[in-house]
Amino acid sequence: MGVDIEWQDAAKFLTGFSAVRVPLYHSLAFFFFTVSQIGSVAIPFILHHGHLITLGATLFSLAAFIVLSGTLALFIRVSLDDGPSWSGY
Repeated sequence: MGVDIEWQDAAKFLTGFSAVRVPLYHSLAFFFFTVSQIGSVAIPFILHHGHLITLGATLFSLAAFIVLSGTLALFIRVSLDDGPSWSGY
């Protein structure tokens, strides 16, 4: 019985399903965020492969994705910091 539970947990981990119960809106938000992030990188490369946009436009959209992702990562890092606020108080 213990082996079955380990396989179930591993399958849930690999497929993205959580081993613990989370509200449906958390799962949907994670799904739509992931799809939008993958699409924002994949679509320009697909269009470039089909010769519908140039390499410069593809690289420009990739650079925009990197800047926006970096901004979001820094915002999360600063938000989680327990130090003083930006004003110094």
